[in-house]
Amino acid sequence: DGDNTAAAGGIVYTPIGYMQSCFKERNGTPRQGLLAPHSRASLQVRPDCHPDQSLVGLEEYSHVWLLFDFHANTNSRQHAKIHPPMLDGKASGVFVTRTPHRPNPIGLTLVAIDSVDVSAGVVHFRGIDVIDGTPILDIKPFVPYEALDCDRPLSLGTALEAPNSSAEAAVAAPATVLRYPSWLTSEGRKVTPLRAVEIKDSAAIRLRQLVAEGDDAHGATKPGGAVLQLYKSYDDILSAIKEVIQLDIRRVHHRHKFASTSGAASAGGGAEGGSVYGFCIDVLNVVFEMTAADCAMVVEVEDWSERY
Repeated sequence: DGDNTAAAGGIVYTPIGYMQSCFKERNGTPRQGLLAPHSRASLQVRPDCHPDQSLVGLEEYSHVWLLFDFHANTNSRQHAKIHPPMLDGKASGVFVTRTPHRPNPIGLTLVAIDSVDVSAGVVHFRGIDVIDGTPILDIKPFVPYEALDCDRPLSLGTALEAPNSSAEAAVAAPATVLRYPSWLTSEGRKVTPLRAVEIKDSAAIRLRQLVAEGDDAHGATKPGGAVLQLYKSYDDILSAIKEVIQLDIRRVHHRHKFASTSGAASAGGGAEGGSVYGFCIDVLNVVFEMTAADCAMVVEVEDWSERY
């Protein structure tokens, strides 16, 4: 598929560009970029990525994730346990650390955006921990949902500002002030979560059959001959189904179509159209319909285990 091909024994990706970093060697490069908020780097996005289009809107964010390749690794052997410097000699599993010496030498780091020059295809960063010449595989914006507890203020070290905070605040704390587009907030969100998701009795019965729950002698549920791969209880899979539907996973034109048809039906007394949707979770095909603009009903659950 283009430059990204599944080769024998591996996957090949073409970098979107190579970092120009203030750190020319591994020695002295911070292990966490935001710990050195005045460190700087620039990325020239390659022309065939169409940076004049692909970078549009990035300036609305204060921070991004950079996915990169640890191209300067020197280790010839893989170790399941390593000795991180911060543990002062104590060993730890490789997947418990951010060491560059990994089975797949892929790095992930959170950096602050200093400025974006869309016309030139260049992004300038602060608070970086990658060395000069590092191949950058992707840029992904940091959004507030990535906080584990979204009800608590999210801080990246010293300060937290409201969405689209001022440039003056960013200068005062160049790598720790969080900024993002207003449409990512609950007040400015373009697509709001559904208010209610219910399940039809027949669909609930079928779901229980597929989970294969029964009651033991003490009245507690127990798993039986379930077909599901990752879920062992009815409540757990039902909660997952409702969570997905509540996010309103419909495509934009489906939402608009339902809004127009439901409005016409209300005015003329006719039936609503285009309101049935589906998605796959685990080995189930879940079919739901919109019963109102902000309400949905699970109407059918199908066993797709033969497909997966």
